[in-house]
Amino acid sequence: MDSTDLVFAMFGSRDAQTRSLAMRFGKDHVPDQAQFAELVKLGLQDSEPVVREEAQMMLDQVREYVDLEEMLRNPGNAALRNAAITYMKEKVPEMEPLLLRLLMDSDQDIVLFATQISSVKPTQALLQACMPNLFNPDPNIVQSTIELAVNAKEKRVIPQLHKILTHNIWNEMGILDALVKLGDPQVLVLLDDRIKSKSEFTLMAFEIFRANPSLKLLRILLNNSVILLTSRFRDDYLQTIVAMAAGCEADYQTLQDFADENKKKQINLRLKVDNSGKSEELRIATGFLVVWNILDESGWMVSEWLDLLNQHENGASFKSILVDQNWQMILAKLAAEPFSQAVFDYLLLNKPELIPAYLQTHYPSLRPRLNLILQALNDLDIQVPGFLHPVIEEDLNLLSPETVRKLVAVNPELVSLYKKLLDGFGESEELISSIFECCDQFPVLPDEIFERLTEYAGSGEFQKRQAAVKGIFLARGRNLAALKTTLANDPVLEVRIEVYQCAFQNADFMLINSLKISDFMDPVEIFYLTRLIGASNNQEHLVLLELLYDKTSGNLKNQVEMVIHQMNERFLTKSE
Repeated sequence: MDSTDLVFAMFGSRDAQTRSLAMRFGKDHVPDQAQFAELVKLGLQDSEPVVREEAQMMLDQVREYVDLEEMLRNPGNAALRNAAITYMKEKVPEMEPLLLRLLMDSDQDIVLFATQISSVKPTQALLQACMPNLFNPDPNIVQSTIELAVNAKEKRVIPQLHKILTHNIWNEMGILDALVKLGDPQVLVLLDDRIKSKSEFTLMAFEIFRANPSLKLLRILLNNSVILLTSRFRDDYLQTIVAMAAGCEADYQTLQDFADENKKKQINLRLKVDNSGKSEELRIATGFLVVWNILDESGWMVSEWLDLLNQHENGASFKSILVDQNWQMILAKLAAEPFSQAVFDYLLLNKPELIPAYLQTHYPSLRPRLNLILQALNDLDIQVPGFLHPVIEEDLNLLSPETVRKLVAVNPELVSLYKKLLDGFGESEELISSIFECCDQFPVLPDEIFERLTEYAGSGEFQKRQAAVKGIFLARGRNLAALKTTLANDPVLEVRIEVYQCAFQNADFMLINSLKISDFMDPVEIFYLTRLIGASNNQEHLVLLELLYDKTSGNLKNQVEMVIHQMNERFLTKSE
């Protein structure tokens, strides 16, 4: 019995652990990857979760031997369909061309799946393709499209959300929640009007307040306080609103006005300093009041209190209200305390402008943490405080190449560190690709990077040519027009699409005239090409759009027609 037969024999066992072991064993002992792919598909349909989970982890290894679209379109096999959805959600940017095609499908179930997948990590192209579905007759597709827009933080969708507000309370609540998350200033007016007539909106407003505290919303809630005091709100809701109200700088009278005598006693009791016997949430509320000098003492350091917030399930609600408070007073308190990772993490996410002051207060004790601190600043594109520059130069050997690369990208004044990057080139294609992405940081692209860029652009491996595209469009001080034209007509679709995307992002339309429109073009290529040509605002390019229009059908044809119409309108307006 050879190893393949052994693996399939193990998978035939009644024992789930043995079948799971067969999946792991088969990864390295089934030489025919097509056969192993069949085993993975069987594992994805297994009755036991432990086997399905193992198979799901193997899916990436056999990706080229399975048809994700076919799995997604399999209505009779929910296991395979769900496996495809799970896999695609983890690879949204990589799946963009397939998702764009699925979003144009005539099967509304497929459109729904594609929208739900895209919403996990929406790209600009997916967002653009999904927006017409805000007016889809299927409410599930509409809701998924709204979630996608929220995840993409796409504020341009706000006027469209206003248009689709209806008198169906559940639809309204979903849309209002999206408007809150997108920061629509009109949402409080919309919410206040609805609270007066529907108690359900008060419950929604309270939940929004817990996630996004604000004094305006607090006042709306207190003005509609009858609902807040009904039995559906437990005591912990009350103590939470007390703590948050204090953070919003509401006075005690405002707090007490919305409570009856019974509740007043509870509020006053909970405002006392004594922490003994208090729940974690009450301890946080007390710490909140101490930080703002509403109470005099608690025996806690501010950093300890923030650390407690990080661990608590409702900690994010409390921390978010800190953003608008008097941070000079808080920093003065923190200066007397040791460096705290909890404080640093909070400032990174909420008050990055205070990072230099906090770090300088605790320097030089931070030196052993330098690499981790720089990585954290890099991840959020926060510039490194000037007082750390000499330390970076001195301790360069302690930093990883990726940390240095990001330092150059985020801090142009440290551009001299690029030699460190070039020393780390070796054969690391990932590092080279990442360096290409910061080519715009150099006034004139250094020779070493230029040579590597041209080498990649002429490579026989399409992945290298694709990696070179971004650097070519970002590079300054070099004439790279010929390379752009060559790559725009590359025989591999992925390379051409990368060119279209980079040209669009950098408003570089010179290469459009050199593009070849073939008789057989992939719909996804037509989508990206249409977007690029439409953005050029050049009347001479209309003829290219008309050629593309003749090669399309369905929803894509409508999109090309819309771009042609928009360009014609702009030219008519100019001529008038």
